[in-house]
Amino acid sequence: MAALVAFLVLFGLLGHNPSPAMAADDTHGREVLKQLTAMQSATEFGLSFNEYSRRLLDLKVSLDQEFEAWSSPANLGAKADLLGAMRLYTMAHSIWQGLVSKKLLYPPPEMGELCQLWDPSWANLPTNHADVKMLWKCASMKIKSAKDQLR
Repeated sequence: MAALVAFLVLFGLLGHNPSPAMAADDTHGREVLKQLTAMQSATEFGLSFNEYSRRLLDLKVSLDQEFEAWSSPANLGAKADLLGAMRLYTMAHSIWQGLVSKKLLYPPPEMGELCQLWDPSWANLPTNHADVKMLWKCASMKIKSAKDQLR
C-alpha cells in the first residue's frame, strides 16, 4: 500500500504538502511568470518606445528581486526560460533604441541562441522593427514554455 501511495504522490495523482522552501520558490516562479505575461500582453497590444522603456525598467527592478529569491533547484528549466524572455525583452529594447536614435545596429551574437525564429544568415544585416517584434515573439514562446513547466 505504501508503494502505491508513493507512486501516486510521485506522479501528482495524490496531493502532498511541498516543503516551505519549494512552496516559496513556486510563489517566486509564478510572480515572475505573472509579470512577464503582463509585458507580453503590452507588446501584443502595442505601446510607444517610451512606454516600453518605462515598463521594461519597472519589470527589471522587480524581477531582479524575484530571481534572487528563487533559489531552489526546482523548476530550473522554467527559470531559464523566464530569464531568457527577460533577456529577449532587453535585447528588443536595445534594437528599438538604436532605431529611434537612427543608429545602424547589427544583431547581437546571442540573438540566435535565444530566438529560434532568427535566421543566422541575417547576422550581417542591420536590425529593424521586424527584429523587435520577432524578439517579442520569441519571448512569448519562452513564457509559454515556462508556464507549461510551472503547472
